[in-house]
Amino acid sequence: EGCAYVQLEKFSVRETSLFLSSHLQVAVSEDLLAFLHDRANGNPRGLIELFTSLQEQELIDINPVTGGVTTVAGLSDLVGDSLFALPPYRLAEVYGRFDLLEPTVQLLL
Repeated sequence: EGCAYVQLEKFSVRETSLFLSSHLQVAVSEDLLAFLHDRANGNPRGLIELFTSLQEQELIDINPVTGGVTTVAGLSDLVGDSLFALPPYRLAEVYGRFDLLEPTVQLLL
């Protein structure tokens, strides 16, 4: 007997907005929503990690009263190198996961 295989569909832009609203209690502008959806590729975990990274780098600001999210820098500035500068603990997690991969998979990456 084999294992069950479940294929999850990527979030649409609308589903991304609903996810942010319901799980993170935030509301984002259309531009930021498109940016988050594009960069996370519709992946919920990627979306949370990207959103958290933007918060940690203080590139977004969340209004505690309304839950509205604004970018501290212009949205075009978020595409720069600082977006991909992972905090050390996150970088260690990525390397740890990479080390768990089979050597042939590591070679392919």
